[in-house]
Formats: sequence, C-alpha cells, structure tokens
Amino acid sequence: MSLPRPGEGRRLQRPDRRLVPGEEACRPPGDGSASEAVSPARISLLLVNSIRAYGGGEKWALDTARGLSARGHRIAVACREDSELEKRGRAAGIEAFPVPLPSDLSLSAIVRLARLARSWRPDVILCCNQRALRLAAPAARLARVPRVVMRNGLAGSLRGSAYNRWLARLVDGFVVNAEATRRELLSWVPADRVRVIYNGIDLRPYDEAGDGLSLRRELGCPANACVILSVARLVTEKDHATLLTAFRQVAQRDPRLRLWLAGDGPLRATLAAQAERLGLKDQVAFLGFRTDVPRLLAASDLLAIASLQEGLPNVALEAMASRRPVVATAVDGTPELVKDGETGLLVPPGAPAALAAALAALASDPIRRRQMGERGRRRVEEWFEASRALDRWEGYLARLLR
Repeated sequence: MSLPRPGEGRRLQRPDRRLVPGEEACRPPGDGSASEAVSPARISLLLVNSIRAYGGGEKWALDTARGLSARGHRIAVACREDSELEKRGRAAGIEAFPVPLPSDLSLSAIVRLARLARSWRPDVILCCNQRALRLAAPAARLARVPRVVMRNGLAGSLRGSAYNRWLARLVDGFVVNAEATRRELLSWVPADRVRVIYNGIDLRPYDEAGDGLSLRRELGCPANACVILSVARLVTEKDHATLLTAFRQVAQRDPRLRLWLAGDGPLRATLAAQAERLGLKDQVAFLGFRTDVPRLLAASDLLAIASLQEGLPNVALEAMASRRPVVATAVDGTPELVKDGETGLLVPPGAPAALAAALAALASDPIRRRQMGERGRRRVEEWFEASRALDRWEGYLARLLR
C-alpha cells in the first residue's frame, strides 16, 4: 500500500466557535518578535509519546495538552501503558490511549496507531520524540490524517539518517524549542519547515508555593543553610558526577551548603557511592522522584544544571519563575534561557572547577542571588509565560491546517 502524500486526507472541519488570536513568530529572546493575528478553529490534536519515564518532554506534553484543552481544543495523548504521562494525563482530564510502542520499527505499533487515528480522527498528529516519529508518521499517512508535526525538544537527538530523511517526507512541519536545535535540523531539513516555539510555563504554582520553610523542616535542613537544588533524571547526560565533584570543592569551604538531588534513574547507587567517598553524606540529599518542584524551588536558594546536552531545560524556566538564579552549563538551548551574569551564571560542560567557582560566587552573595532571581522572573513573564506559548502553538497549527 502506498502512503498518501503530506496534506492528503480529510479536510479540517471548522466549527463556529472561535478562540483567542493565535500565532506569534518566535525569535531568540531579546531579538524582538513580530506578531500576526490568527483566529484558530477548534483543532483535534493527538500527541504521541513513547517514553515511559517522566521528564521535561513529558511535562511539556502534559502542560500543552492541558492548556490547549482548556482553550476548547480536542486533545488526546497516545503513550506507553502505565507510563507517568498516561497516569497524569488521565488525572488532568486528558484522554489517554495506552499503546504498546516496543521498538522504532514495530509494524504492529504502526497498525495500532493507524487504527487509533482512524477511530479518533485527529486533524494533526504531533510526534513528541524520535520513536513516536518513526511509528506515528507512517501510521498517520495510512490513516490519512491531514497533518503530521514532529516536535524535537532535545538537541542531538534527531539526526539526518537516511531513514529520518525519508520520514521527513511524511511530516508537514518540525517544531523545536530552541534556536540551537533548529540549527541542527537545518543541515537536512529545509528552513521553511522548521519553527522555533519556546516552552511556556504557568506561573501560578510557583507563586503559590510558599516560603519553603516547612519543606526544609520536613527534610531536616537548617533554616540558615544555603541550598543548591538539582532537578534531573539520574542519567549520564545530566552529569551529576561533575556536580558532586564541584559541590565538594565549595562545601569544604562552607559547611552551611546543602545539595538536594531531586530525580531518580539508573545512576542513583553510583552517585550515592560517589557522594559518600567524597565525604558529602551529611550535605547531599537524594530526594528521589518528586512531584513538588515549586515547593523544592521555594525551599532552595539556587538551581544547578550540569548537563552535557539539553534542549531547552524546562527546570531553568521553573527556577526563574520562582525567582531563583541558575548556574548551568552553556550547552545547546540553555544560553537562550539563562543570560550569563544577568539571570544566572554559565560554565563549560564537564568542568568541575568552573562549576564550583560559579556555585561559590552565588552561594556567598545573597544580594546577587536575589537580583538575578528578580531579573529571571521578569524574563519569564516577558518571553515564556504559558499563554504566550499556547498562542504560538494555536497559530502554528491553524496555519498548517489552512
């Protein structure tokens, strides 16, 4: 059976109900932005995500699904059975379809997704990661879904392989969350098919998180401690090993310091052993997987990101929303969020001495931390507030379907 060409299939049905104007062209923050009014009709959107764990990409998918659903669009997610995305989606009132997605080349998964698409009849299928692209794009064309979009939120994760180049013929548009990721795709995807839409964040949970003192008491942390927070899965690319090495250099000089590691993953035992070898047992806390990041940020003094690669780190937005400065590695899209010397400090990846110096500089200067935190909050309000991102997605999808 031959696959239909992109754009073939049933036409979008446009009911009378109109929503708020929709699209704002995204440029790197600080370069200005041009806006163009669009009045999107009600859109049926199926997001496909194949990742069982819950990270920044899954949080983005859930937040976007909830936001677009609240604006009157018809939204559903197809995801791994018993995944966090399925559980949280249903808890949030989003229709969630569990689909076995065992490998990138699963014919049975393609057939299941095609059946789901024929039954649910989306206007757009949005592939949220590479496996989702490899399974859902062929399924969408078999089911004659009008449009297919690939969203890539992690730099270095979508290469121009021969198979991906073939799949690109089945995709109507690529959306990335950082200019750095866009530049990667331009080596094999035409520029007019790649769009930057920055992540957005709902500010309310961070405004309602309180002062953090109760959480410090729960965790047995002194009220006068300076808490450095890390929120990331415990995996190689997040480079907690370098963070622990850097923290030791700073903590030797300042016993008030504490490091909270929120997140879980395959390296937990290895990192716990490293912390013990470094003599940090009393100053480092492994908090495991957490669902209360706003409270953690309210109880901390600054955020540390030691990643070797990123897309656009959502946790940096969360810290800025919480008026907390960020010390981060200058990789991929991170410098598009964190302005060095203004809202935080940037250091090279894999450089414990530089990371230690940046942590020490902010840990010892509460006035500078407060000033950077306030500037970060203003930056989020100007560029990354949730409604702005939803406006951009509405406009992008409406134009794609015209």
